[in-house]
Parts: sequence; structure tokens; C-alpha cells
Amino acid sequence: MSGSLCFDVSSSIQRPSTLRVTDLIFNTAELVTFETEVLHHAITDRHLFVLTEESILALQLHELRDVPLAASLLTSSPDALVFKPAPTVKVSVENTALAGRQSHDGLPSCDLLIVATHSRVLLADQREKDTTKLYKIFDESSPSSHLVQLQLPEGLGRIKRMKGGADHVLVLTETGRVWAMGTGSHGELGVGSVCSSPIDLLECDLPDDVIIDDIAAGSWHSVAMTTSSDVYVWGWNNEGQLGKEQEDKCVYSPMPLDIDDVMSIDAYECATQIVTEDKRGSLAMIVYGRRLISDEDD
Repeated sequence: MSGSLCFDVSSSIQRPSTLRVTDLIFNTAELVTFETEVLHHAITDRHLFVLTEESILALQLHELRDVPLAASLLTSSPDALVFKPAPTVKVSVENTALAGRQSHDGLPSCDLLIVATHSRVLLADQREKDTTKLYKIFDESSPSSHLVQLQLPEGLGRIKRMKGGADHVLVLTETGRVWAMGTGSHGELGVGSVCSSPIDLLECDLPDDVIIDDIAAGSWHSVAMTTSSDVYVWGWNNEGQLGKEQEDKCVYSPMPLDIDDVMSIDAYECATQIVTEDKRGSLAMIVYGRRLISDEDD
């Protein structure tokens, strides 16, 4: 899911410099076009963050035509990652037709990755060889706060993917292990107990012999798919998003789902979406739980 309940942002391979921003409350959509290719994007409750090769741009979701803020990526110095008004950055905004709700994060970059919860934005910088740095670059509760570099666990390795929920972040490494940080009051961190870790990554309690290939985050639950196409879920189960056989309201450790032939996973506020493909090539979509907004539009 994205870091916002009220907005959806998606990208297109055919138009790598354009994002579709949909207001799910007022059922309106706008196309936002930048001068350069969008590598990755993330949204909080109030801001859209766009990662390009040279900078991170921040735009207010309700005022996309306003002058954006920009933080330079041309130097690895933390002092450069400070958001300032950027009137010279050209951003074109036009109204467009509504489309079915999607949740694509953009074109992933293995050297720079960005993720957002409802209020916080994190940046992983892996441009230096054999080095991974993780920064908190924005906080809605204190927009003027300075950048903070987070301490990473020893041996974490290179980050492959990051996903954000309402107030938790999942990190998938290239070795196939999953780590989590943030609020864990509903078990969304997957560490076996109620636990919150605002700034430290904790390894999820997945079996040692599984290799995770993909991750997804709902508002207060988490999903992971292994290289063998097995699916694990954990966190809040208030709407049945952890599967029809799971009766507990909160699951604190990753639990496997009994589903075969899984191709992909995704997660929304209170829903888990799984796509399967049988031996004949037929696709099927399984959805557990429900989306809080815009179910009828999909």
C-alpha cells in the first residue's frame, strides 16, 4: 500500500516521467509530469515524494501545482538532504480520467530506494560500494526537522525492496531476509510479540530456511512471498486480511497460507491480494479482508 489512505499514486513504464495521483475521497485524478525520469515515489498523508537521479522532490498532495520542495542527491553529504523551495523545477499538472486503483511504487533503483508511512519518509542510499545507509528524511509531525541517519544491524547487507504501512516499514534484503521497524502494537513487525521499534530494524521471525522474494505492507499487517511461492502473513486481522483460516485478531509471528501457484502479492489498508497461476496458465485473484476506501471502483 501507499502511506496514505486518501490518495493513490501509480506510474507507468510507458511514461516514466509521469505519475497518476488519484484523490480517493473526491474521485478526481491528475497527471503529474516531471522533467526527468521518476525512479521511485512514496506518499505520506499530505505529501508526494519523488525520487530522481539528482534529487528528491516533495509536493503537497492537495496543492500539486505549488512550487515543490527539493533535496539534492548530487552529493553524499547528509547536509545536502535538506528540503528547500525549488522554483526552477518544472512540474506539469493536468486533470485526467479516473482509472482503477493501483499501487505501483515506480521504477525501482537498487542504489536509491524511498519508502513512506503515513507520517515518515525513509531513504536507503547504496551508491557507495558495499555500503548501505538508511536515513529518515521527513516527518509530517515536524516538517522542518533535520535528516537523521539510522543505525543498521551488523551484516544487514544490501536492501532489495522497502514497503511502508500506516506506521511500520518492511525491509527486504538481497539475501532474502525481512526486517521491520516502527509501531508493532498489532504484530505487524512479525517478531513474535507486541513490540515497537521506531528507529531500529528488527529481523522478522521467519523460518531460517526460507528465502523471501517479495514483500507487501497493509496499514497494520505484513505479507511476504518466498522464492518457492509460499506466502506468509502477520499483523492485524481485524478484517480477515490474514486469510480465511486465521481466527486470531492479531498474529505476532509470520504464519504460512495454504495457497499454491502464487505469482504475486500485494497489500492494501485491511486487505491482502494474491494472484495465482495454475498449470494451464489461468490466472486467479484471491483477496482476503477489505479495502477501506474505493472498493467499488476496482
